[in-house]
Amino acid sequence: MRMDLGQAFATRARQVRLEWFSLVAVVCGLASLIAPRGAAEHPLLRVGALLALAGGIETLHGLRRSTFPAVRRAVTSGLITLLMALLFVNAPFIAGTALILFLAITFALDAIGHARTLLQSAEPRARAYALLAALGDAAVAIALLVIQQISTTWLIAVAAALRCFGIAWTMATSPVYDTDDAARTVVDDLDLGEREAAALRDQLIQEERARAPADLRWTLSFVATLFAIHIARMQPDGSLLGFVAPAVAVLGDMLLAVVIALFLFVPVVLSIRSSTRWLERWLWRRQLQAGTNRRAWPNRLAEVWLRHRLRIGIRLREMRYSLPAALKRSLASGLPVAAVVAATVPIWFMS
Repeated sequence: MRMDLGQAFATRARQVRLEWFSLVAVVCGLASLIAPRGAAEHPLLRVGALLALAGGIETLHGLRRSTFPAVRRAVTSGLITLLMALLFVNAPFIAGTALILFLAITFALDAIGHARTLLQSAEPRARAYALLAALGDAAVAIALLVIQQISTTWLIAVAAALRCFGIAWTMATSPVYDTDDAARTVVDDLDLGEREAAALRDQLIQEERARAPADLRWTLSFVATLFAIHIARMQPDGSLLGFVAPAVAVLGDMLLAVVIALFLFVPVVLSIRSSTRWLERWLWRRQLQAGTNRRAWPNRLAEVWLRHRLRIGIRLREMRYSLPAALKRSLASGLPVAAVVAATVPIWFMS
């Protein structure tokens, strides 16, 4: 199964995938190029905001990469891009030469990273992509240090645009996981036999697909309940404008649900899963060795826990590989808590 996954990602690496991540980065690059035109009062502030958006999507996209070194490199590059954006926003308080030197260093570091990928990759098309990216980053780094005739504002804007274009290129050519790979990667991490792994994976995929409509109805029910709560409290006058405030309040509850899920539930679940991974592996080996004795109640209890753990693992991987899946799962798990908060707000003397 590991060979099948490797071949699948090698095939993806040979194709340029223009996802919306890449398109957003291209738009940010084009907008950075025209930011200093006209009578812009603070063009680098705009460039910094655009670069922050590109760095954010670069980090999110990096979490989907197919190997851990690729994930680490993408997240590091995204954090550097966000740091660049922060410096551009504060450009009036920083010397222009220091900004240009920092830009040159970041492009040089990217060139080194692509060169490392070139040396480590065995797939010809991936090596060609890495070579082109390394040469492009190196050329920009040298140009930033050599060219002094262009104004600092234009030089930084062009460098930021090239950074965005480089981010788009990397995202378009890097192999990534999607939601269809979630079950396969989770089961593959357990190092089970090929026959057992394939049967278990297919069964879990079917169960999750069958459960999806019920989860959607559950989420919509909570949204409708929250909307009814806010209407009862705000008592709108019946006009369309009067229902705007309850709708905004519901959106706030949904945002609270996402925050609770991503910053409270997910870290706790990941911590528990990582600390009990040894127990999961031991129980799986024991289950496979049990054979016909699986009907004994200790083995049946262990199987129920293992399958529940696999479902949680698949959902977490889907959240990592897809932003819509992350929002959907976050709402499903966080809305009950948000509903409790919304219902008990008057108890705490809050509006």
